[in-house]
Amino acid sequence: MNKFTSASPCFSGQCGLCINCCGGIDRGSNDHSDRRAKQLSLMMGKSQVEEYRNHYNKKLNSWCKNRGYRDPFDRGWAQNKINKFTLAKDKHNLVCNDLYCKMLYHSANEWDQKKKYPNYPVYTNTEKDLSLCVLCIEKN
Repeated sequence: MNKFTSASPCFSGQCGLCINCCGGIDRGSNDHSDRRAKQLSLMMGKSQVEEYRNHYNKKLNSWCKNRGYRDPFDRGWAQNKINKFTLAKDKHNLVCNDLYCKMLYHSANEWDQKKKYPNYPVYTNTEKDLSLCVLCIEKN
């Protein structure tokens, strides 16, 4: 594990971004998106994250209500395929690959991560090993 040697430590010891708080970066890993999502949450602050979560949940609830989507088993009128993405058919452990969606996931409590997220409408593309929530796939 390589560590930063030129980064100066924070004053509080709780920023989560400096070398003292996070212990450096593992340069052996190719996927830093989870770490970036956690850092985004710290930079935005708790109130802005909750504001974004409320906005996201309102849009998601509206989408689900309009299409009769309740969970992966009762999908209502949701499309099974959009472009090369397929809607998850069973409860899943998928998280949208969008940075803001990952930030919401990592800042959520453990109960939400285990009970709510497995029911979210998530589309997957196995060729690219990519998962996108319905809101992200529709905005692209």
